[in-house]
Amino acid sequence: MPAQTVIKFRRDTAANWASTNPTLAAGEPGLETNSGLVKYGDGTSAWSDLHYVSTASIKTRVRNATGSQINKGAVVYINGANGDNPTIALADADTEATSSKTLGIVEANIANGADGYVIESGLITNLNTAAATAGQSVWLSSTAGGFVFGAPPAKPAHSVYLGVVTRANTNNGTILVKVQNGYELNELHDVNAGSPSTGDVLKWSGTAWVNGEIVIPPGTTVSETAPSSPTQGQMWWDSSSANLYIYYDNFWVEAVVGAVGPQGPTGDQAFHPFLIAG
Repeated sequence: MPAQTVIKFRRDTAANWASTNPTLAAGEPGLETNSGLVKYGDGTSAWSDLHYVSTASIKTRVRNATGSQINKGAVVYINGANGDNPTIALADADTEATSSKTLGIVEANIANGADGYVIESGLITNLNTAAATAGQSVWLSSTAGGFVFGAPPAKPAHSVYLGVVTRANTNNGTILVKVQNGYELNELHDVNAGSPSTGDVLKWSGTAWVNGEIVIPPGTTVSETAPSSPTQGQMWWDSSSANLYIYYDNFWVEAVVGAVGPQGPTGDQAFHPFLIAG
């Protein structure tokens, strides 16, 4: 009976691979036993710099023309093009320009003037996700190129969802990337708010929500102090606070959109909410 040869991959757990961080020979496979993922060596890169080949992902070839190296794990947006390849820069949640075209997370260091890849959808590995927990959401940060866990930065920063943490670890963290950009109110298909001014409201034009000034009903008293000797149903626009009141059952009651309780400068009555339509 002929001798049988068993060929075995070099193998270890994710934690041990990350700890020893060896350099695999060109074409040498390495199996991560607790995940089933595989990397192939190139003869020069350490384990942490190699990519899993058994993980499906969507990635785009890009050019770095920023003047500086863009590191692995940086969040980037498309800021132009070079031939058929988009050019990228560090994304930032603080402005519309640097957040609305967020592409994904850089797969490996890209030197200035060089091409590389950005993961748009799928796993990216060997990141520092120690501050997160598995299953936690990932959001674009207000720090250029960065991300935060659990919740987006506070308004008025833009909310760009980047994905979810699938492994929390200092050197071998993993994020499942799935970019979803947040939207401005005026980017909704039924809103055409133009250039709003302070104090504008939204009103239905018949075809879309548009911005406009608050319409004060005819016969309303406009003053900083309440009218003397008011009558039932009389309306008063407080010009100092921009609030509308209605005299009801011997009290000035504030007209409020939404649920209301005790309202008005005096009294403890409640008034049914309503909208002013223009």
